[in-house]
This record gives sequence, C-alpha cells and structure tokens, in this order.
Amino acid sequence: MKEKIALFDVCHTLVKITTINDFIDYFLSLRPKYWLRKKIFYYFLRIFKKLRLLSSKNYKKYLVKLFRGYKEEDILKIAKNYNFFRLQKELKKEIFQKLIELKKLGYKIFLISGGLDIYLKEFSNFLGVNLICTVLEKNEKNIFTGNILGLDCVGENKVLKLKEALSSFEEIDWKESLAFGDSLSDIHFLSLVKKATVVDPDLRLEEIAQKKGWKIIKTKE
Repeated sequence: MKEKIALFDVCHTLVKITTINDFIDYFLSLRPKYWLRKKIFYYFLRIFKKLRLLSSKNYKKYLVKLFRGYKEEDILKIAKNYNFFRLQKELKKEIFQKLIELKKLGYKIFLISGGLDIYLKEFSNFLGVNLICTVLEKNEKNIFTGNILGLDCVGENKVLKLKEALSSFEEIDWKESLAFGDSLSDIHFLSLVKKATVVDPDLRLEEIAQKKGWKIIKTKE
C-alpha cells in the first residue's frame, strides 16, 4: 500500500511570520557576542533588500553570515526559547488544526521550508513531524561557518530535497497526498499532489490556484 504524505510550507502558511527574520531579531535582542556589529550589518541588509539592491538569493546568503563563529550548542539553546516564547504563538490556528487532523488520519507530515534548521528542528520536534529545510554548515568543532550546507530549500529545490528525504519517491500516493503553501515559490511542490491548498495567497498565486482547481484558504490571521 502506498504512503500518503502531507507537505506544509512554514512561513506565512503554517505560521504568520517570516521565520528567518523573526529568529534573527530575537537572536540579536539577546545581545550575543559581536551583537552590535551584527545588528548594523543586518540593518543595512534589510535596507538593500527593500531597495531591491539585493536579490532574495543573495540576501539570504548574507543573512546566514550573521551566525558565523557561533557554537551550535549556544544557538540551539536560544532556538529552544525562541520556539517556546515566539514561534509557537505565531501558528495559524486553522492550518495547525489541519496538520493535527492529518497526523491522526495517518498521513506522514513534512514541514518543507526555506527557514533554517537551527530553529526549525525544535519546532518540528514540538509538532512531532518530519523536517526538510535549509541547513547551516558547521566545521569540525560544531561552529557555524556562515554558509548554507547543500541546497537552499526554496523553489524547485524543495522538490529535490524532498526526493532526498523520501526512501522511495514512487511509493508515495501522490493522488491522495496533500500540500499547503502560500507563495509562487511553493508551486513546484504544490504541483506534486492532486489535492493542493494555497493559504492566504497573493493575487498571482490565487489566480493560478483557481485555474488549477486548488483549494484556497483565507485564514485572516
């Protein structure tokens, strides 16, 4: 019997926020080593992104430089508190309930996100689900290098990383499997399933969803 899975994007689908920016805000608010230098760097990054002087790809490449030089164990302690005090409170109730229902029905649940493993591991453990996301590189001393390890989990890379995570792509019942996303960059993995759902989409994605017959959920959160 083929396995049914449910794929959930995280940012603006399962939660109301862009998690990477929110985690960095939380991280810098704790004034870690070199915090002022990092905060200034982050401030200008956001300005350059807003002025479209940086592409989304390059913006993220520089964002992860903020973690260079920090020990994994120190970041994970911060991530644990971030998950409890911030991220869990940003869940979209309707989508969270859907995840819980599908889990009870026997679906294998995957969070599939361009967010970072350093805080999403804690979040996925809280939810009791599988995680596919962008992974930060560490050296042999478990200190972050400031680089992404392997593929950045965005766009079509979400499908490539999903294929790596699944023992057999062909053994999935794609007709009965489900996927939830909110943006155009999610189209690649949404298109894997027959029963796709877009959550609080922008106008372009909503038009595509209507043409494809995908379900549209507007949570108003």
